[in-house]
Amino acid sequence: MSHQQKQTAYLRVADLIRQGIASGEYAQGDKLPSEHKLCQQYEISRITVRRALEILEQERLVLRRHGLGTFILERPVARQPVILGHEVDSSRSPLVFQVGQMHPEAASKQIAKEFQLPACMIVTIKRSGYREDQLVVYECIQILEEFVGKLKGYDFMMHNWLRRWQQLQMLPITHVAQQITAVPASVALASILEVEVGAPLLLERRFIQSDTNILARVVSYYPGESIRFDAVQQVNELQGNPASSSEEVAS
Repeated sequence: MSHQQKQTAYLRVADLIRQGIASGEYAQGDKLPSEHKLCQQYEISRITVRRALEILEQERLVLRRHGLGTFILERPVARQPVILGHEVDSSRSPLVFQVGQMHPEAASKQIAKEFQLPACMIVTIKRSGYREDQLVVYECIQILEEFVGKLKGYDFMMHNWLRRWQQLQMLPITHVAQQITAVPASVALASILEVEVGAPLLLERRFIQSDTNILARVVSYYPGESIRFDAVQQVNELQGNPASSSEEVAS
């Protein structure tokens, strides 16, 4: 088995276990089968099983206790980017992503301007997110080439590729700026998202930033029926300053 196949295998196994928790096969507090039994069940190596469990532990879905085993903490969730760069949980099944090739290129003048640079090299990744075989999001991720580092195409199959990126590169990400607008589907987007030309889409643009740079730009398109927004206003009574936040949930 090649290195890339091994990497893809642990993501696949993580998804299968995640789906098993979501379906009720594994309930909160249950103990997962041993690593040896998981190896036999999925016909993979112990290293692959351990990597899959590490991902689930990072997502706070399981707790691994040395000498005792791995236990379910909570149901898996679909994590979608939201206002102020937070994430919210949906009780529905997780998204499964299909990812295209990583493509290095010179940014157009418009995209370079959005990175607040006169010119730059970027790496573009396009991916489609499916839930129960229904396409619910199409994304174009563009990262400044100098910050891509060890990221590989299969890393974008993960729900939270941004956390993976931070772990690999030790990136000093300070905040994520987000813009949300409604747009009509172009001919190209209508074909990708399988909607009619002119159908309403939700366009989300995120700019992942450090103190000094815009590191990445993410453009996401959602068909109108796949998104719900919940807005909550919080009031800081101690300081007397209202603070509001909005939450986006794929539905």
